[in-house]
Amino acid sequence: MAAEWRAPVLTHVRAVSLAGVQEAIALAAVTGAPLHIVHLNSMALGAIAVALEMVASTQAQGLDITTEVYPMQPEWIDAGVGSPVTMIGSDGMPCAPGAHPRSVGTFARVLGRYVLERGTLTLMDARSKMTIRFARHPARRRRPVRRERRCDRAGRLRRSSRTRGRYRQ
Repeated sequence: MAAEWRAPVLTHVRAVSLAGVQEAIALAAVTGAPLHIVHLNSMALGAIAVALEMVASTQAQGLDITTEVYPMQPEWIDAGVGSPVTMIGSDGMPCAPGAHPRSVGTFARVLGRYVLERGTLTLMDARSKMTIRFARHPARRRRPVRRERRCDRAGRLRRSSRTRGRYRQ
């Protein structure tokens, strides 16, 4: 159904491993559904370079697969943040004692550490990865078609049959 409607499947993979990433990509390839792998860095851990290559190669084959990473301490995160196939994600939860570090300050960390300090990203690349890239993806721009209302000869409203319950592709 997701493939038919071009509705993206956003997922944390089943197993925190390359096998989990591979399984999600294989399912998307078989079904044709657009796939977004959430937090690739915590799904692939230290093998992020291999996971990034898996995503890049499937994109090169024309599959609709995207992913994002969140910035943390390990050095291998640089590869994820700097990769052209990733976006920057955050859980955006309210700060609470013991909350995960990605719940607060993610974007400030990207700008400070990966743009200013390390030069992993340009300011414009960082801005793009944190904002517009997800919104611009064709599968994510679907909007419900506004139902046209027309009156019949008796003045009663009726829906147009060409838009009933449909979404623009």
